[in-house]
Amino acid sequence: MSDQHTAELLDDVRVRSRRIEQLYNFLPVCWRKSKFRIVDLKNAAQYNGIECITKGVDPGSGRIMTRLLNEAQNELLIKYENLELVQLNLDEEKEPVLCKAKERLGLSSSSSVPMTKDGVASSCVNLTQALLDVTFAIENNMVDDDFSNKALFKEILDVLRSVEELCFKFCHGYDLKVSNGTEAMKEILGEGMAECIHWRRGALIYMFTAVEANFHHELDISLIEEGLVQFEFMLGTRGKKYQETADDCEGNDEVREMLKNSARCSCT
Repeated sequence: MSDQHTAELLDDVRVRSRRIEQLYNFLPVCWRKSKFRIVDLKNAAQYNGIECITKGVDPGSGRIMTRLLNEAQNELLIKYENLELVQLNLDEEKEPVLCKAKERLGLSSSSSVPMTKDGVASSCVNLTQALLDVTFAIENNMVDDDFSNKALFKEILDVLRSVEELCFKFCHGYDLKVSNGTEAMKEILGEGMAECIHWRRGALIYMFTAVEANFHHELDISLIEEGLVQFEFMLGTRGKKYQETADDCEGNDEVREMLKNSARCSCT
């Protein structure tokens, strides 16, 4: 891989790191403590560059409620993508995992990352572990809130999906022969983390679907299928023998059909 392609891959990691940092907006432990900067507003460009604290998430719009740190102390509803993390203030003793995740994001996007295959792989690992830790905390809040913020659910699922894409890009750039997303993730992240990505995608979809079904909302069959596939990929991560043992468990096929049939009934 050329130095140019390595640089492009590291730039991609940095972009993804900033995307994950923005998710700290949705963690109550960060509200009124951490500082953010407003960026890229078009209709209210006068607020760009002003620092603010977050107060919560508006349940109606899914936007972030903010208080500006200016003389007027204005309060604004801002899209999460228009907030840039400036200073993360967390109690390390109370929130060690989230503090470590922020440290990992810093390592993944550092300008001192070696321009080598191992350097890029290390950045991908740090990025993915931080992603898993931050989104796990957010998912717990979403479950407690019955997934009222659908846009946030889609964002979390999308960033989890993006791990596979990043690993494919790495393998392609370094001419590593892989036939599927699981192999690509195992090549870069290792077996355990690849398995965890599949599990988290499947579990997130399962929890969301369960809440939607409980409220008698129309269910997305394709989303349910994706969740089932992720669980199957998770079982296959450690090899054929492990998957065959799991497939032999009584009731697996019946459970799949029950989920699918239940979803179809809810949609009619």
